Amino acid sequence: MPYSSSLTDKEWELIEALLPQKKKVKHQLSLIRDRADEDIIDYYGVENLITIRGKAGFGFAEDPFVFHKGNIPTHNNRLLLVLKFVRNDYSANNFLNKNRSML
Repeated sequence: MPYSSSLTDKEWELIEALLPQKKKVKHQLSLIRDRADEDIIDYYGVENLITIRGKAGFGFAEDPFVFHKGNIPTHNNRLLLVLKFVRNDYSANNFLNKNRSML
């Protein structure tokens, strides 16, 4: 489960996420994560979407099975800290041991 926290202050433009409210969603639109906003709105309905916004220090946990989209910064840089809690071991050592030919 990803947890994101903003490290920079960009007023209320910093974090914006388009998420279907889980209690109203019966089926996921697609396993493809890159969908246009219009596709998501048409499928779930605008009344079932929420927007998350916050200033520096604001954090939120994401459901990995919903669409999460961040808007592109328009006039300042954005810095986010994202922590992911996973069930599998994705350590660098395991990756390097399995992929020595890539080095």
